[in-house]
Amino acid sequence: MGEYRNQNEAIEVAFNLNVDPRRPGQALRGSVVLPHGTGKTVSCLVFTSDPATIEEAKSKGHEAGGEELIDKIISGEASIDQYQRALATKETLPIIQKQLARLLGPRGLMPNAKTNTVFEEGSALLTALKEQSSTVTYRTESGGILHCPVGKGDFTAQQLTDNLQAIC
Repeated sequence: MGEYRNQNEAIEVAFNLNVDPRRPGQALRGSVVLPHGTGKTVSCLVFTSDPATIEEAKSKGHEAGGEELIDKIISGEASIDQYQRALATKETLPIIQKQLARLLGPRGLMPNAKTNTVFEEGSALLTALKEQSSTVTYRTESGGILHCPVGKGDFTAQQLTDNLQAIC
């Protein structure tokens, strides 16, 4: 790609699916792991009650915890604005849904089984945490269009093709 700017632009694909997401059964959402990643790092909030999982997630630079993290977010001690994803284990999900839905929902951070952000146990959560920088979540917008990042401007044509094939 020709260098005409001093930044590495994101490359995105948009699919016009001709669906009405307001109608039942026509809303499309989920996530896909791209073979070459998206070119950016993702910081995550990790909700779990397992101390080993909490330590492992914190050592990777993510914010992790159980009820104490939920209490910190509610009180305003922990800011959630710098995080792009939230992952949770099944046992913490009811507490999150009850206490944090109003905070996480509008930011698109609410853990959801459809977007592969809810897990049975900590080991599956840690595996997914490693994949988060190459995972793309998608959702049809109100016009029935699906937007997905494919990569960055410095990716090779083959990397972009591989990522696009994974999305399709």
